Amino acid sequence: MIRFAIAALGVALLSGTSAMAADLVVNEPVAEVAAVSNGFYATFFAGGSFASGDTTVDVVPGFGFTLETDLDGGFIIGGAIGTTLHENLRGEIEFSYIQADVNSFANTPVPDDADLTSTGYNVLANLWYDFTNDSGFTPYIGAGVGYGKTSVSGDLPGEVTASGLLYQLGAGVKFDVADNIALDVGYRYRVLSDADTEVDGLMVPPGVDVKTDAVNHIVQAGITFGF
Repeated sequence: MIRFAIAALGVALLSGTSAMAADLVVNEPVAEVAAVSNGFYATFFAGGSFASGDTTVDVVPGFGFTLETDLDGGFIIGGAIGTTLHENLRGEIEFSYIQADVNSFANTPVPDDADLTSTGYNVLANLWYDFTNDSGFTPYIGAGVGYGKTSVSGDLPGEVTASGLLYQLGAGVKFDVADNIALDVGYRYRVLSDADTEVDGLMVPPGVDVKTDAVNHIVQAGITFGF
C-alpha cells in the first residue's frame, strides 16, 4: 500500500512537471541590428542650402565697395568616404555640389530681376566624434576644413568666381536601420572665408584686390553604408 502511494505521488509529480514545461514560454533572442562597422564607410546625402555672401572690392587699400549677394534657398548633394580613426573618432573626405538662385546682387549695375545662379564645389576633410550608446541612435559633432569654389553667373556681362579656404561646423544623429546601414540627419554651418575673387564684366578695374566671404546654413539627410 505504501509502495502504491509513493508510486502514485511520483506519477503526480511527473505529470505536474510535464504540464509546467508545456506552459513555459521560451523567448527567442531578438537579433540586434549591427551598427555601421568600425572599418570604412561611404555616405551619400542631399538637403537644403541657405546662403548669403559679401564680395569686397578694394579699389585702393582701405577704400572700396561691397557687392552683397542674397540667395534664395538652394540644394546640396554630395558624398563622403571615411573610416574610424580611434574609438569614437571618425575621419572622412567629403565632396559636395551646391546650387541656388540669386535673389539680389546689391551695389552692382545688375538689376534685381536678373536671372542669376550661384553654384559651388566643396572638398572638405572632416573629423566627427560619435556619442556611442546602447540605443540605435548615435549623436555626433565635428568640424571640417578644405577648399571651396563658388561662381555667380547668368544675366551678367561676365562672371564672379570666388575660391579659397572653406571650413564648417556640424552636428547630427545617425540611426541604424539594417546591418551596416544607417540613416543620417544633420546640420552644417559652412563658411568660405576671405576667398580670392575674380570679377569679370562688373566695371572692376584689373589688378584690384577682390575678396569674398560667404556663409551657408545646410540641413541634410543621407544614408551610410559600412564595409
